[in-house]
Amino acid sequence: MKRVLRILVVVALLVVFVSPSFAATEKEWTFAVFLNAHNNLDPYAVTNLEQMSRVGSTDNLNIVSMTDRQTDSCSYQYIEKGNIKTLQELGSVDMGDYKVLEKFGHWVKDNYPAKHYMFIVWNHGSGWNKDSSAVTKGISYDDGSGNHITTPQLGQALADIKKTIGHNIDIFGMDACLMQMMEVSYEIKDHCDYILGSEETEPGDGYPYDNFLKCLTPGVSVEDFGKGMVKEFQTAYNGGCFGHSDVTTSLVKTSALNDLKDAIDGFAKLAISGNFSKEFKAALVSVQKFYYTTNIDLIHFATLIKAAVKDQGMKDACQKLLDSAKAAIPQNGATGTTMKNASGLAIYFPQSSSSFDKSYSTLAYGQVGQWDEMCFDYYKKAAVKTIVSDLQNGDTSSLADFVRTNQDLEIAQYVVTAINFAVFSENGFNKSVEMSVKNLINELKSK
Repeated sequence: MKRVLRILVVVALLVVFVSPSFAATEKEWTFAVFLNAHNNLDPYAVTNLEQMSRVGSTDNLNIVSMTDRQTDSCSYQYIEKGNIKTLQELGSVDMGDYKVLEKFGHWVKDNYPAKHYMFIVWNHGSGWNKDSSAVTKGISYDDGSGNHITTPQLGQALADIKKTIGHNIDIFGMDACLMQMMEVSYEIKDHCDYILGSEETEPGDGYPYDNFLKCLTPGVSVEDFGKGMVKEFQTAYNGGCFGHSDVTTSLVKTSALNDLKDAIDGFAKLAISGNFSKEFKAALVSVQKFYYTTNIDLIHFATLIKAAVKDQGMKDACQKLLDSAKAAIPQNGATGTTMKNASGLAIYFPQSSSSFDKSYSTLAYGQVGQWDEMCFDYYKKAAVKTIVSDLQNGDTSSLADFVRTNQDLEIAQYVVTAINFAVFSENGFNKSVEMSVKNLINELKSK
């Protein structure tokens, strides 16, 4: 009995004196990577983890990852200098499930608390867009499950992580293609202070993690850390350590996005109240585009419109948009001749209504912003301008093309009204043209 008591006393002492060492110690920063390599990017996962280990965790920094590879099971890892330590094997995990990203956030907070957090989602990305064959909008594609995180789901996941850590994520990075868009940034703006991402596709090598982590010097501000990463990315791909070119990355300040949204709305309302279809059409031809050509650079577009229009009110609206956009992008980096007009934030603007995805209205930005209304107003005015001009020259081909391709009832009604006025209410055209127009309009109405 005494022996039992002695054992209990020893155990009690161990609990008292050993347990505190297991308590998670808050550090200055935790750098957490949701590394979904369950796809053709798998080889680059090893490279990037090795880059992180060149710096390694310190007394002030935790570097952790949730890594899912093509052949191995998913695991939690702690990155030390020269060592990638597996902490827990998780088995088969669907990294395309946003709730798994949320669980990662919980694990990070419970085990590696910090004053500041950077979370990165590492994988393929497609921003907010519509592929010709399937809906591909989102990030973190898992080839095992066939699942991915959509833009609204990404917002939900980051909202949950914010709640878990008790404040905004300091920097949210997307080591993935095409994610730095107004539509994506607006979806997640209330859950993080800064967003690191690319307007264009990224090379498979992705972020130069060792150089990124070297920017995290003692006392560095969150914004300066973000700016440093943009500069390091630009250096790495500008004939530097990777030797690639034509890449982009930028840092977006989320607290400035409401002002930018207001400036875009002002620009959109003026565009709708006037008729700048000629200037818009020309700008859409020459504006900086990306892998998905429906993604255009917001600053470059406003710059082109400002230079083209004569209306002073519209010029002023363009300038306000430019000022607000530049305030929202504290650092931009672009390399290569094809990306020379990439200014840091893309936005969705297909050249025709038939390419515009109507599910845009499900996005947070689509619900409150005026951008999509402006796009459809442009489609109406541009269609009428081209068709009426051609009809005046006796050419019905543009009207025939419109009848064949248009899928939007509102635009069709607008075009029909405008053509009826131009063809049948004004001076009119020759009878053969009028008959062709009547037949095409009847066909349009029957669709």
